[in-house]
Amino acid sequence: MAFNFKFLETEFPVLANFGNLAEQYCYTDPNSCLMKLGMIGEKIVNLMFTYDKIPIPYDNSAVNRINVLSSEGLLTRDLTDILHALRKARNKAVHENYSESPDCPIFLQTVYSLSEWFMQTYGDWNYQHQNFVMPVKEEDKTKKIVVLNKA
Repeated sequence: MAFNFKFLETEFPVLANFGNLAEQYCYTDPNSCLMKLGMIGEKIVNLMFTYDKIPIPYDNSAVNRINVLSSEGLLTRDLTDILHALRKARNKAVHENYSESPDCPIFLQTVYSLSEWFMQTYGDWNYQHQNFVMPVKEEDKTKKIVVLNKA
């Protein structure tokens, strides 16, 4: 298992846990993977409100919280789009049992980039980018072992 989100363990253990679980579920339980990734986005938004001392809006919906951060100049357009896409995927996973496995690797990489931005901005300013390593499907690991054993 890759454990790409390990870099968050010291500063943001909750985010590291969600990320590690999302990686584990990527191919076996896409619905849970999407929910965990969405939870990372939601937690990041909530932490930004806390760290930047922004009052919680009257309309305390996820959509509005993201939009408030954007209007405050704390999120670029790209980050805003990522957070909204995550929110929508999580909502579909929770309310419609959405579980499209091809979406998981894409969202994993996207959330990894979001998490690196968050670490550099709110955690450790000296954090250095680390390349994302896509988790490998169990069946692919088995095939690789069989091939190596035949050699």
